[in-house]
Amino acid sequence: MFFYVRNFFKEKSYFIELILEFFVKNPTLHLLTIYLKLLTMLLKNEQLKWISLLFFFLWGLCIGLLIEEWYQFIGKRTNISINHSGSIEKEWFLSDLLYSESFSTIISWRVREAYDIIAANYYHFSEHQKNEIENGIIAGLVKSLEDKHSTFFSIDESKQFHETLSGDFEGIGAVIDEHPQWVVVDRVIAWSPAKESGITAGDIILKVDSTLIGGMKVQDAVKLIRWKANTIVKLLIFRAWAGVPYEKTITRKKITIPSVEGSVLSGSTLGYIALSIFGENTGKEFSQELDNLLTQKVPGIIIDLRDNGGGFLDVATEILSRFVERDKWVVIIKENDPRKTETLFSKGTAIVKTPIVLLLNENSASASEIVAWALKDYNLAILVGKKSYGKWSVQQPFPLSDGSELKITVARWYTPLDKGIDGIGIEPDISIDFEKEDFEKRYDRQLETAQSILTDWIQTKNSKTTIDTFLKKEIIRKQLLLSGSTLTGTISTASWSTGSSLPHN
Repeated sequence: MFFYVRNFFKEKSYFIELILEFFVKNPTLHLLTIYLKLLTMLLKNEQLKWISLLFFFLWGLCIGLLIEEWYQFIGKRTNISINHSGSIEKEWFLSDLLYSESFSTIISWRVREAYDIIAANYYHFSEHQKNEIENGIIAGLVKSLEDKHSTFFSIDESKQFHETLSGDFEGIGAVIDEHPQWVVVDRVIAWSPAKESGITAGDIILKVDSTLIGGMKVQDAVKLIRWKANTIVKLLIFRAWAGVPYEKTITRKKITIPSVEGSVLSGSTLGYIALSIFGENTGKEFSQELDNLLTQKVPGIIIDLRDNGGGFLDVATEILSRFVERDKWVVIIKENDPRKTETLFSKGTAIVKTPIVLLLNENSASASEIVAWALKDYNLAILVGKKSYGKWSVQQPFPLSDGSELKITVARWYTPLDKGIDGIGIEPDISIDFEKEDFEKRYDRQLETAQSILTDWIQTKNSKTTIDTFLKKEIIRKQLLLSGSTLTGTISTASWSTGSSLPHN
């Protein structure tokens, strides 16, 4: 009979199922029922009333015992314990998640049943393993969304994430990504030990010190690579065009990332501002560097957003407010509910009207793309480099009670002209590829090209004419290369130079 009752309530309410299971199977409840019947009979007999006091006392003990057994039963099934003061302590919130009414429509009874079996029978179901299972279930729930930008951070990972946004952590300054067979460098933070040692995006890390990390989870690989400042780590790197793996020895440092660095480019009067991330202090730092360059009366500015994976949306809006006129749209944010669509406007603070060339590459994403396309939509900048990453989603962090964190996609963003770029990216006005020798000679071909284009724009005072002229020169250059001819001084474009122009303070 209990089997049919249990199955009837399985999909309706797991809590009712627990009550049925407890009361049907519990012997104390049956004893309590017998005592109650005897007590009723004794109270009807005047001569045996004094015996009823004994049974009343026993009945009270049974009630106390029943309550204690109920808490213990729930504790085994949902991991709730009772402390010495009598108050209930929840060991971890996973049980509340699994058994809550709001979750019952998503988490089926078989998932809860599977958890019960594991909790009751798995060998050495220790606290450490509980945390792993808890993290695994939450991570699996997020993974089921099939959104690579939504993620679950454990306590340590959450700390590392916020350290990166704050621009203060210890390590080598390389952002790595997970691959089924290896760990690959996704981007390298500017001015970091990784950057100084020559590590580039796309490098495959085969080994950290003596540990092979092929197929390892990103979090585990990070734990091996990131460590205290002034310690040494040896990385075995494979680079596709190099052919064979080679070793890099890097000294970890305390990386206080100046998310913005500005300078006047060596050998020219052009301004240069590089942003490594859209962090907490980036907006303020950008304005300081921009104002510093303007006091030096630079005729044009190169904004470098290469390898900038984004950050805070409001920081992108703050930076755009230095170039886009007040009250013009800079980004449109759309949620599932159309009534919650939000448009962010430029604050128009101290508008700067100067030619801008913006550098971007495959790792320029999110907030970087918001800035790039807003400047493109308003014809305020020429985009140079490679097509951007193509991330148009907005994530919001949701801290959990134990210090872990969920970062979930809550909206999509669109350009001021209502364009979406998810998975597409932003095509630059002028696309520039690095060549093999550029990496060997540390030659920044894209930056050199940006300087040439900005110089031409300052002279022509017309961005479209500048772009068209450069593209025509590129066609001629390629035709000459195909014909085996050599270039003469009749076409003077800095991108063909063999020198390098590096920023300085």
